[in-house]
Amino acid sequence: MSKNDSGDSIAPENGHWWDGFLIKSVLGKEAQRAIGRLISGVTAIPTAYLEGEAQRIHDNTKGRTLIADALAKKAAEIAVNDPDLVVRTVERLIADGAREQRSREAIGRIAAEELNRNPGSDEKNVDDDWLNKFSRYASDVSSEELQRFWGMILAGEIRTPGSVSLRSLQLISMLDSATAMTFERVAPWILADDLLPLPKVTGIPFEVYLTLQEHDLIIPGRSLSKTFGSVEGSVFSVITLANKFIATSQPTAIEGYKITKAGTELLKLLVKADAADSVKIVADHILEKTGQFLAIGELPKIGDTLLSMYKYPPNSKHPPPEGIRLDLDGSVHEM
Repeated sequence: MSKNDSGDSIAPENGHWWDGFLIKSVLGKEAQRAIGRLISGVTAIPTAYLEGEAQRIHDNTKGRTLIADALAKKAAEIAVNDPDLVVRTVERLIADGAREQRSREAIGRIAAEELNRNPGSDEKNVDDDWLNKFSRYASDVSSEELQRFWGMILAGEIRTPGSVSLRSLQLISMLDSATAMTFERVAPWILADDLLPLPKVTGIPFEVYLTLQEHDLIIPGRSLSKTFGSVEGSVFSVITLANKFIATSQPTAIEGYKITKAGTELLKLLVKADAADSVKIVADHILEKTGQFLAIGELPKIGDTLLSMYKYPPNSKHPPPEGIRLDLDGSVHEM
């Protein structure tokens, strides 16, 4: 029985396994439809179908024999003069089909587990054309690292249909494992989901920037300067980095490279990395450049009602802007 990160079982008593893949009844109807479309090619997954399909697949030898016989019969009609060719064709088709099915099921499982942790509203349907293309791309993903990426993409699209465009899906399909992992490592440095500061700030080798440009995750060309202005209804200008943020007392310009649409869409679907180190380095850069009052904090999670911020650095002599109260513990509150 599969378990979640806390060690608790994620398989309810009335759940269903399909060749080792759990389709959980606690998932919403659209999640079941989309994941079912990926692993079986059908748009609905009634219990009777799952049970029947599971029985057929568990009888592996018989199932492979039936498939092989059917393919061999059809191929023989086309290539009666070369029986060896028919045998090789059937063997390749079976091997390729099994490999592609394993990939789709692995990605579907990752998506189901992610949706179990954060199910979303399940109110809108994922576009069928999107699902068709996703299934084709997913079939060719064999590495565990990329399967995790694609599982997160599917889960994100099920939660918010339209979050990943077909164009972005095509670009992401061309990523190799090394580039995908590289993008994940630089994620804590990306400001407001669309700007990667210069190498002199991040300490990331420029060759990494070039790699991300080659894979259409960073817009090629010269760097640009982006000004982070004040947030409506607040005295702060806010700059987000993954799960952290920097609040400044005045608009702040930072130079860097803009993330592409595909990169931004992918970034929003990844598990938020911890920017504990990068937020301080970027804050130091802003302090050195402007000398203004700063506060840093952690972005609120779902259900949070209080935004916690702390002055940075803790021994800062800069007075807070008007309308801000500093407690003795260094925490910052808007008045």
